[in-house]
Amino acid sequence: MAVVRTDQHMMLLNSLALELAGIDRDTADPPGGLILRDEQGEPTGILKDKAIDALVVPVIPAPSDAQIDAAMRQGIEHA
Repeated sequence: MAVVRTDQHMMLLNSLALELAGIDRDTADPPGGLILRDEQGEPTGILKDKAIDALVVPVIPAPSDAQIDAAMRQGIEHA
């Protein structure tokens, strides 16, 4: 699971999402991005800015047309 902060500058990933994105203690911070780490150097699951685009976005499957349609309908109903 990955949750994006409303300003789109931070993302919180659980351990499975970190694994699927290939993020571990040896993953370098990409230019313009940051992987927050604990005292032992392990990723906390919080990514900032370009780390999201460089490391997570490429491994998220594109939504299907049905998923896009459902999300748009929910947004319209909410508005």
